[in-house]
Amino acid sequence: LFRSLGGLAVGLGLVSSWCGTGVNRPILSEIVDPTRRASIVALLSAPEGSSGALFGAPVVGLLAEKVFGYVPLPSKTEPLAMSDELLRDQAANNKFALSNSILWATIPPWLLCALMYCFLHWTYAADVKSVKQRYQQVELADADAGGDHGVHHSKEGPNKPVDEPADVRRV
Repeated sequence: LFRSLGGLAVGLGLVSSWCGTGVNRPILSEIVDPTRRASIVALLSAPEGSSGALFGAPVVGLLAEKVFGYVPLPSKTEPLAMSDELLRDQAANNKFALSNSILWATIPPWLLCALMYCFLHWTYAADVKSVKQRYQQVELADADAGGDHGVHHSKEGPNKPVDEPADVRRV
C-alpha cells in the first residue's frame, strides 16, 4: 500500500506542475491581447501560487483537529499523564487524522480544477474564434485608417508569424 500511494504521490508531483506551463500560459497566449498578457499571467500566478501557502496548512490543521480528532501529544518536558500504550494509540490516531486531513485538503481542490479544465475544453474553441474575429476587425479598422497603431499581426491571428520583408535575413 505504501509503495502504491508513494508512487501516486510522486506521479502527482511530477505532472501537477504541467497545468501552468502546458495549459494556462499557452491558452492565455492565444486568447488574451498581447499588450495585456503579462498582467493576465501575473493575475493568474499570484493567487495560484499563494493560495496553497496561505490556506494549505491552516485547512489541514483545522480538518485534523476539528474533523478527524487530532490531539497534540504532551511534549518531552511535560509530565506524562498517559501510559505508553495510550501514547501509542493517540500517535496512531494523530497519524490517521493528519493523513485524512491532507487527503481532504488536496483532493477537492484538484477535482475542482479538473472540472474547470473541462469547462475550458468546451469554451476554448469559441474563445479563440472570437479573438481571431476581433483581431481581423482591428486590422480592417487600421487599414481603413491608414495606420497600424504599432500592432503587427499576421492574417492568421495574433500568434502566427508575421511575414517578414524580403530584405530581412535570419541568421
